[in-house]
Amino acid sequence: MKPKSILGKTLYDHRLATFFWCIGLFLTLIMYISLYPSVSHTDDFAKAMASLPESFQTIFGDLSIINTPEGYLQAELFSSVLPLIFVILAISLGSNLIHREEASGTLELLLVRPISRTRIIIEKLVALIIIMILVCLSALVGLLVGQLYVDFPISLANFTSAVFSSLAIGLFFGMISFAITAAKPLKGLAIGLPAALFLLSFIVTGFADSVEFFEAIKYISPFQYYQSIDILREGMRWLDLVILSFSSLFLIFYSLLVFRRRDVGV
Repeated sequence: MKPKSILGKTLYDHRLATFFWCIGLFLTLIMYISLYPSVSHTDDFAKAMASLPESFQTIFGDLSIINTPEGYLQAELFSSVLPLIFVILAISLGSNLIHREEASGTLELLLVRPISRTRIIIEKLVALIIIMILVCLSALVGLLVGQLYVDFPISLANFTSAVFSSLAIGLFFGMISFAITAAKPLKGLAIGLPAALFLLSFIVTGFADSVEFFEAIKYISPFQYYQSIDILREGMRWLDLVILSFSSLFLIFYSLLVFRRRDVGV
């Protein structure tokens, strides 16, 4: 029996995709942890990585400590792979939750029912956040299972903080995508624009120390507020999390505003 609430139906419609995203990230963690022993006992590899240009050090973290769990995860997973996974997932969901209803004609059916537009937006967004949190939890399970077989000493609290920091950067770009489709049925723009902004943000932050112009504008780059190597060592950077969270909240407020005023033919 299908759920009747918007939240329940959205989660139900994405149940298989959510399951496979969780399995995929779980296996990704298992893979990286299983490869760690080949790196941890090789000092020459760490020295070779540390000799790479400084711009690489900015992007991938301190490569001289790549033979430690924190340095290894930063270089191999948190520097680009994990945030990219969450950005892809968030943009995919954000561009689809409203547009899917509109393309299938079910959005008009929703709007003629005694359900406010605000409730539609909020329940869709809650579903998006729940799905992403479930995928986050699969990464934590992957770490715990991997540690059963591999000596991989890392703070669970710091690892969890880094995963949820990746979630925060993903949600920001997902909210851009969602806001676009809340305003207009432009799925192509809702995918392309946040994806391009993510790439530009990654480049600006990564090469800010090498390019003077990037240095001047780095604080408007969302990726500037995602510093996973510091989190893996020291715990959550709360100010960065607050900045990303309030930016996402602003986009949510904008989505509510434009969707309430939008003409969808009913």
